Amino acid sequence: MHEQEWGQLEATLKSLAHRPLDSDDIIPEPLKVAEVSAQQQEALSLVASQNSTLKADRAMAVQQEARLQAAERGTKPDFSAGYMYQATGSAYRDYYVATFNLRFPRKKRVNAEIAEATEALGRARAEADADQQQLEAEARKQAIAVQSSAELMKEYEQGLIPQAESVYRSELNAYQSNRSTLSAVLNALMERISFEHDYQQALLDRETALAHLETLTGAELQ
Repeated sequence: MHEQEWGQLEATLKSLAHRPLDSDDIIPEPLKVAEVSAQQQEALSLVASQNSTLKADRAMAVQQEARLQAAERGTKPDFSAGYMYQATGSAYRDYYVATFNLRFPRKKRVNAEIAEATEALGRARAEADADQQQLEAEARKQAIAVQSSAELMKEYEQGLIPQAESVYRSELNAYQSNRSTLSAVLNALMERISFEHDYQQALLDRETALAHLETLTGAELQ
């Protein structure tokens, strides 16, 4: 069953990595604590300035604003002036013909265009604001997850795991001296293993939150 599960996971990994299924197996490395760059403290500002979704929202708002300005310019009359020189020959005097054109826009059509452009601009700005609020909230959530996971890891690494190791060694020595039972040794061992598992889970949660932050900010944070 273990070999079957391993083979299935390898097939999935190779598919994701676009590797041939008969290639060498992908060997996982132990998860290590990554150093966090100073940019993590600027995660919220990085989301506002570098997130691809917010960039697209701002570009759409600018486009709609330009459309509104163009529609508003349509309320002004279109004025043009020109002239033409007419050569009549020797029998008559040559002359110039001046032309002036003034075109008034249809008010109903222009007002409809302005209303439509105003509504589109409002929707674009509202969508941009909603996206920014949501993404900044998600970035804050992931930053908190990074911090809390790091604190939990420190608690396990500096307190709980060494203490559990000490208890296990004490019970093992007592058992070897016929002063304790095997069940006490096994219980101490399982407690130590449980703490180590919880430490690894906290480490995984921290690295996952950092990866989410990098996706939101578009910056390398580790």
